[in-house]
Amino acid sequence: MKKITLLLHLLIFTFIFSQKKFDVVYEADYKLNYKLSNSTDYKKETTFALLINQNSSFFKDMHRYISDSLMVEKKLNSLDEAMKYTTDFRSYIGTTSAKLYVTDEINYAYFGYEEPNNIN
Repeated sequence: MKKITLLLHLLIFTFIFSQKKFDVVYEADYKLNYKLSNSTDYKKETTFALLINQNSSFFKDMHRYISDSLMVEKKLNSLDEAMKYTTDFRSYIGTTSAKLYVTDEINYAYFGYEEPNNIN
């Protein structure tokens, strides 16, 4: 049931964000090696994408980037396919010249906040 709820929230969120056109002019990819806990030697690796155009930027985990793109193109046909793209980093981070915004998933619900972009 949790997987179905997660997928439903992800589909709704993707649909909302897919309605906003974002033309990528530059893309920078970052690789992160990390451990979820100090009590284990098990290391994980993920890649992040920083997408930039003339007016804004968007930063998210590459797994999320790929799954969002596949959902927009309607190429994810099952829950099993969608689960291939799970990530420990569920936040979406975006900037414009006026605002910084963050959206995160907490307990299968999406929460977001915005603040002024005071970076010079």
